[in-house]
Order: sequence, then structure tokens, then C-alpha cells
Amino acid sequence: MELVMKVDDISRCYQCGTCTGDCPVAWVNREFNPRRIVLNLQTNGHNFENEAVWLCAMCFKCLRCPRDVKPVEVFSNLRKIAIAEGVNNLGTKLVKAFVEVVRENGRLVETKFMMKFMGLDSLKMLPPSVAFKMWKVGKVSLSAKKFECAEEVKKIFEVCENA
Repeated sequence: MELVMKVDDISRCYQCGTCTGDCPVAWVNREFNPRRIVLNLQTNGHNFENEAVWLCAMCFKCLRCPRDVKPVEVFSNLRKIAIAEGVNNLGTKLVKAFVEVVRENGRLVETKFMMKFMGLDSLKMLPPSVAFKMWKVGKVSLSAKKFECAEEVKKIFEVCENA
């Protein structure tokens, strides 16, 4: 697979940490550190022992990079390479959990997704300040219900599977 990201794109990174400071995933999961992932790429090339690139939420907050490195694009390319090389076990688990929750509820229910993907203890990982912000905007709920469109979404999945 052709690597869209050029070597000089990541070589511009001088490890300021803006990407990590802006990253909402890094706030809740210390394993995910965009700055360290880019540093690892600079020094070791792409190796897939660290599957943290699958944790990127693709929120594009890291685009504030003063050197225009675009970590989100780097991670997207790493995912594509991992899939092409057959190294996608965490990615497969993530996608499977996402699809199951959407199929079951009609849309993504973050709480159920976190529990399916990372287990029941995943909610304990959220710092209270982040959990409160997520609860305030309706992203974390202890009583997730199916949405009105759940049956339609389920039918769409069935049609796609049978195609």
C-alpha cells in the first residue's frame, strides 16, 4: 500500500506537544499520546506493536500543529497500512464494537461503546471532570435507550449484509 504521508511531513514535528494537549482521547487514555506516536515514527518507522493509533477519535483538534504535521492524517494512514498488512486486531475490535452499538441502538451510544470496546471498567477510566462534561452534553448516560430510528438502521444493516 502506498504511504500517502511523506517522511518529511512527520520530520517537521519538533515535539511541542500541542497535538497531545488538544487531544480529548489523550485526556482520558494515557496510552494514546499523538506526540509520542509521531516521535516513534520518526525514530523507528511504522511498527504496529503499539496499536494506539486505533484510539484516535478523528476529531481533528490536532490540526493546530504549528509545523502543519497533521497527526490525524498520519494515524489514518497508519490504520490503512495496518489493515493492508493484516495487523488490525485492535482496529477490528473497535469497529466491531462500534457497529454492534449502532446496529442495536440506531446511533452511537458512547457509554455502551466504551463498555463493549474496553470492558465494564472503562467508565472508571474517565476523570470525573471529563465524565461530568460528557454527561452534561448527553454523551454519558447510565440508561441508554434505543432511538426511534433503531429499527430502520437495523434493516439497513440487514440489506447490506445480504447484498
